[in-house]
Amino acid sequence: MASETRLLVEEPPKAETEEARIALFSSEGSGAVGVGLGFSRLSNVDVINGTFDSRFILLLWYVEPLLRDRPPTKKSFGWEWQEDCPGCPQLSTSSFPNAKGVLEIELSQACLNDDTQGIRGIRMPGLVRIDHWVSGTFFQDFSLQRFPYDSHILSIHLRSVLAGKSMELVPVREWVNLKHEPQLVDFDIYDPPCASLSYEEEHECGRHRVIISIAIQRKAFAHEINIIGILFLLNMISFTSFLMESLADQMSVSLTLLLTAVAFKFVIADKLPPVSYLTTMDVYLLSVFCFLGLVILANVTASMLPGRQHAIVGFVLALWTTFHVIFTLRVQYLRRPLMHAYFDGQVLNLTRVHSDAERTHRIKLE
Repeated sequence: MASETRLLVEEPPKAETEEARIALFSSEGSGAVGVGLGFSRLSNVDVINGTFDSRFILLLWYVEPLLRDRPPTKKSFGWEWQEDCPGCPQLSTSSFPNAKGVLEIELSQACLNDDTQGIRGIRMPGLVRIDHWVSGTFFQDFSLQRFPYDSHILSIHLRSVLAGKSMELVPVREWVNLKHEPQLVDFDIYDPPCASLSYEEEHECGRHRVIISIAIQRKAFAHEINIIGILFLLNMISFTSFLMESLADQMSVSLTLLLTAVAFKFVIADKLPPVSYLTTMDVYLLSVFCFLGLVILANVTASMLPGRQHAIVGFVLALWTTFHVIFTLRVQYLRRPLMHAYFDGQVLNLTRVHSDAERTHRIKLE
């Protein structure tokens, strides 16, 4: 988990500036569709199967030439927008290429020429905004090499081909936000979300997608106390064997602790991700077994070389201390809160979303 999260896209969007965005919406036949998104809920982040659940409101803006002379309308109930909007982008489950399954696509409202619901910098007749509530399960790639200090990006992808029509998608970043403040049990959520464009490999076809991403970071404190803390104590206890004079007593203590560590590893196996590479937690687990084996080797060597006992014990303690100093410094770097997100050559300052429990605790203290 680094202190910053990078969101990279293949190419910058075609409409980067406000002027370019206005020109794109104003041009006849451009098929431009503004895209905004507000996260309402995040849940069931499954880093093993690479999925997460989300509920969000998807905002779509486009210009309907047939409605340029209509007065502003804030709700869909005052006019038959479906009949009057033949160019309206239609959503379906295939509109979200990274969706495992979309449970709901529900129309929320439709607005016409409403400045309060529009896009900053765009004032033109016939601008329609359509809101949909969407909920489903989405695929996401996760890397667990830094577990339990891992951070991830959860992304919603919207493709530019909607119901067979090719659209020019334009991220509306002022409308990409948290509709509510979602909470996750095992992760901290960082605000604001990021919007970017990504083009497909065959760029000549012009197909692209808008990617709305939000950063999360695992809460590692429980793993530190319940796993790393106990393993640290086992290592500390093993050093008591250096105070015993009998090799039999030394071996009894060391082998008992080694068996305890093996049993503890089996107990916590279901708490660790079953991946084919070493995580930060795996590195610490291996270090515990290495130092327990080193203590056993040091006791046997010291019994064979009584005159070198202090040097052997000092070497083991110095090596153990050096490893833990380096590991602690590394952990302090990894567990730092996320600070920045980089995308499209811009930098976003990230802020952790506080849970309701934290707010309640703060109110009680104040």
